[in-house]
Amino acid sequence: MSGSQYPIAIFLTGSYTSPAAIQVLLQTPTPPIVRKTSLVGFAVSSDPNSSAVRYDGRKFGTWEDEDEVKGVVYMLAGAEE
Repeated sequence: MSGSQYPIAIFLTGSYTSPAAIQVLLQTPTPPIVRKTSLVGFAVSSDPNSSAVRYDGRKFGTWEDEDEVKGVVYMLAGAEE
């Protein structure tokens, strides 16, 4: 594979959706630009100490509504971030 592997889209949910929280987490000089988004067919981990998101394919291919996780996406521009 040649070329840059950036930008990388990072999906965040829970308490890490505000630009101020992401700025502290990534230790950046300015708050990052984020966009609201959601993942359909995924579910938040049942562990109350985790903000992990997992694929939930139980309803895939059925007429039932799939689970949806709301959050933000942050585009990581390079390794220096």
